[in-house]
Amino acid sequence: MKLRISPQDFLEERLLSAHSMREVLFVLVNEARSVLPYEFAVFLPARQAPDAELTFSGIAKADKNAPCVQFLRRLEQVWEPDTHLLQAADVPAALRQEWAQWLPPYVLVCAVFFQEGDVAGHLVLGRTQEWAQHDVVMAGRLVKIAGAMLRTLRRPGFATRVRMMFRMSPVWVATLVLLGLSLIPVSSAVLGLGEVVPLDPTVIRSPVDGIVQRMAVEPFQNVAAGDGLVVFEQLKIDNQIQVARENLASAEEAVRQAQQGALFMMDSVLRLPELEVRREEARTELAYLTELKKRMNVAAQGPGIALIDNYPSWAGRAVSMGERLLTIADPSRMEVKIWVPAADAALLRVGDSAHLYLNLTPNTPIKATVRSIGYQPRESPKAVLAYEVLATIDQGVPEMRIGYFGTGRIFGEKMPLGFYLLRRPLAITRMWLGV
Repeated sequence: MKLRISPQDFLEERLLSAHSMREVLFVLVNEARSVLPYEFAVFLPARQAPDAELTFSGIAKADKNAPCVQFLRRLEQVWEPDTHLLQAADVPAALRQEWAQWLPPYVLVCAVFFQEGDVAGHLVLGRTQEWAQHDVVMAGRLVKIAGAMLRTLRRPGFATRVRMMFRMSPVWVATLVLLGLSLIPVSSAVLGLGEVVPLDPTVIRSPVDGIVQRMAVEPFQNVAAGDGLVVFEQLKIDNQIQVARENLASAEEAVRQAQQGALFMMDSVLRLPELEVRREEARTELAYLTELKKRMNVAAQGPGIALIDNYPSWAGRAVSMGERLLTIADPSRMEVKIWVPAADAALLRVGDSAHLYLNLTPNTPIKATVRSIGYQPRESPKAVLAYEVLATIDQGVPEMRIGYFGTGRIFGEKMPLGFYLLRRPLAITRMWLGV
């Protein structure tokens, strides 16, 4: 004997076998047509049930802002909260004018409950023929089954989730503990190579293009105003001055002879202006070379100590005008320079606190405050692309001296511990993913 399943039993089985709230609502508005003939069907979720989804028959994804939905929301304010029949004559005149545009003449409204008093929404069915009593009974049975399934598949509330936490496995408990620890705010900190540098030093640059014969001072030597700093090779300039003097003497002699010959010969009169111009050119060249030789005597403008990079290599080095030679600094005025890797520069702010732990005195940090951050990274002494951060020293340290190195630590704003620990992996991931 062949077993036959009625459309009603098949529909109820489809509702009971659904795996999600969305599937329950999809079956309710699309497949209920097999037992309840209708032309229009929609599930309108209640405002207090955000997890229930707006579902139209024959539409995969409904728009909550569609004009039809807005009309149903206004109509929702006048219909009864339970299952009932509705016609255009039962609503106010303002809604009655739009009824024919959105709904058929006869509408059946069925309330769907999660549980007693907890409304999930309303199933709205419309057709051109009147609804019979057995249709109303059938619709009521379907919405009860749908409501029970929605309650079963609904995400548990806060109180239920709290009760479930105490029955979690140790792995989940450890995961939640780590998640909680990762949200603890901590002060961000970045490390970099630190150095004690002079504050507002005087940079001595080459006044001419020439060759350095030797440095007149040694590194960290005390100098006074007017002391010579650099000795340039002057053989070439002396030869040029001697040639200029001879050219000037020759030009003056030519002018003198032309002036004497102008009394007797017309050619001398015509050549006299040209010779005078040449004399002025020779005189100007001699004055220029004499001034250039004076500028080669590089002297200190004020007292301080001489800071010279790579001191032994300066003898015989060719330099260009404006090239840095050495620095004169006040030994009592110092600040801290920290080379911060480019990857950590986003954590820096002007005004952050900084500590410098010198290699000679690591137990006595130098406290400072960040005053400026370089706008472009450069190669640090450790051959790493980094930003120059300058910090004003808050207190003096007896053991501190210009040129001392150590490790700098800059304390930034607070951030979650998890983000602080994972910032490097996240940066690498973003680089690989291109986001």
